[in-house]
Amino acid sequence: MRRSMILVAAFLMNLVGMAQTFGEIHGQVFDESGAPYPMANVQLLSADLSKGIVTELDGKFKLKPLVPGIYTLKISAMSYAPIEVTDILVSPDKITFLSDLTLRPDPEKLGVAEKIEYVVPLIDPDNTGMQTITAEEIKNQPEVKNIATFVAKTTPGVTTNAEGTELYFRGSRAGTALYFVDGVKIIGRAPKIPQSGIGSINVYTGGVPAKYGDVTGGVIVIETKNYFDLYNKKVQRQRATEKS
Repeated sequence: MRRSMILVAAFLMNLVGMAQTFGEIHGQVFDESGAPYPMANVQLLSADLSKGIVTELDGKFKLKPLVPGIYTLKISAMSYAPIEVTDILVSPDKITFLSDLTLRPDPEKLGVAEKIEYVVPLIDPDNTGMQTITAEEIKNQPEVKNIATFVAKTTPGVTTNAEGTELYFRGSRAGTALYFVDGVKIIGRAPKIPQSGIGSINVYTGGVPAKYGDVTGGVIVIETKNYFDLYNKKVQRQRATEKS
């Protein structure tokens, strides 16, 4: 009996691992003259991660694999003011590119970081048929009761029927939309997920990656927030209440 339970647990853990998809962060660091800067310290931070590397000889760096979520990146080098890039969104199976990472001289060595807020491109330049809806955008919307209706309102070229049960991608037939939640394919209507639990939504209206299969309509990829995202939000609310 015990052996059977262990085998079942191992099988379930394997399924979770298969469903989990990861993203990457790529970037390049330059000095004030515009030349690539090698051996700069790069530190990636999130609620449950602290990871450090150094830039290559061409100033480039790659951070992977990364669980989808929000990250902060810090770059430092001797005699230069540090750089801090906040609110970097990492999406599943996608590379997030960081640009304009230029170190500025810090002759007084004050160590005051230049803060840069990462702005998520609404349209992926590598795939113009994919649009990302971030957690911040979802939070600022009225109550998201129906994901299909919400996607239709926020994505050009996508419409829904009067009942909000079907999505149509650029004139596609009914029943051709596919949903994936945390890497797991959902068959049927749009999944019901609490608005506060949605981390990001990627909507493919064209150029659908082959891993999603033969699709004649579109694909909606939903990543839910992990425990640490929800915990951080709770802590932030508590601190705001204490200050007031």
